[in-house]
Amino acid sequence: RRQGWLMRRLLAHETPITNTKATVITRIAHQISITVQQTLLVSLLLALLHASLTGGARLHPLKQWRDNGTSQHEPPPHDSSPTRAAGAGASQLRSRLAYVLLASGLRNSQLASILHQLRTRVLPWTQGDVLLFHTGEYKTDEQKRMLLEAMPDMQFVLVPAEAWKLPDGLQEEEATNWIAFSNPKHSLPKGIGYRHMCRWYSNGMFHFLHNWGYQWVLRLDEDSEVLSDVRVDIVTWMEQHNKQYGFRLFDSDNKFVTQSLPELTAWYISANNIQPEWLYDYCHPKGISGLTSAGWDRTIIYNNMFIANITWWLQPKVQSYLTWVERTNGHYLFRWGDAPVHTMVLGMFLPRIQLHRFGFAYCHNGPCDAASDTQHLLPALRDSLP
Repeated sequence: RRQGWLMRRLLAHETPITNTKATVITRIAHQISITVQQTLLVSLLLALLHASLTGGARLHPLKQWRDNGTSQHEPPPHDSSPTRAAGAGASQLRSRLAYVLLASGLRNSQLASILHQLRTRVLPWTQGDVLLFHTGEYKTDEQKRMLLEAMPDMQFVLVPAEAWKLPDGLQEEEATNWIAFSNPKHSLPKGIGYRHMCRWYSNGMFHFLHNWGYQWVLRLDEDSEVLSDVRVDIVTWMEQHNKQYGFRLFDSDNKFVTQSLPELTAWYISANNIQPEWLYDYCHPKGISGLTSAGWDRTIIYNNMFIANITWWLQPKVQSYLTWVERTNGHYLFRWGDAPVHTMVLGMFLPRIQLHRFGFAYCHNGPCDAASDTQHLLPALRDSLP
């Protein structure tokens, strides 16, 4: 209870913090009785203190267009030009579903391949608008040509600038001190752009698409591969069977890039009296005492392919948790990916019966439909072509 009070006030900026970090840490150390199963990791506490001391605990700039995105980032007109900007004028959308990809500009051959697979193996049965988000890599007709050959009706959409800049309180020159940035001592080194992407796919994208009028989102990566036909209208099937989220693969995340996320989630569960749906199934022991960086086995929904009901994702209880995640700046300081964040959200709030694992053949940069993957199947889910 003492931890919950302290962390709640710390994040809400109600606790006056005017001294040095060392003084603050000393003060908190005297207020909290630290045990293995009761406290957040020191690294998370330091991150929260850093956010409060530097102003990073305030909402991200994304909030600016979440609240009024319909005026700043309305859907673009479906004219003959394939280039769309986030601030273009309003129009009628052609579909309730947005297929979303984020392009780096470095893998055009792979990107063209998945676009072709999407056009021939998915779109004939599940109609939707294909949106290729980018940060300015596709400015000329020549740069777009190969991709438009694979997907003629695709829209090029600039990621909103607010989503692709550091939150308040973080400085680019400090990035080399972040977990798994470019330090060879850490695995999976990723730069600032990758961390922007993780934050975007964790929550910002859902607000953006909602403001554009979409009800469903299906994400793929430029190195995804859909290797069999999906001969059904996926959105209709999801709605008929009351499914809110679908995916294809499970994976196991790296211990270096999930540090402190289980502890933050455990604190949030305790502070808000939440009874998770199935999150504890991957904790040892099963229960809140197992939701730690050591106890959670790091099984994640491999969300480089997922479909989700946007309205479900934007409900208050989900958004409350995601707000706390963003306020820690954990995507940047600890390199939390969007996959473990999605897993925490779904494990807390979505009943198994409303989660579906698809059965079509799929690969992403190595992990495929391997036999070993079946060990992660949830009891209520079995491979099946919907």
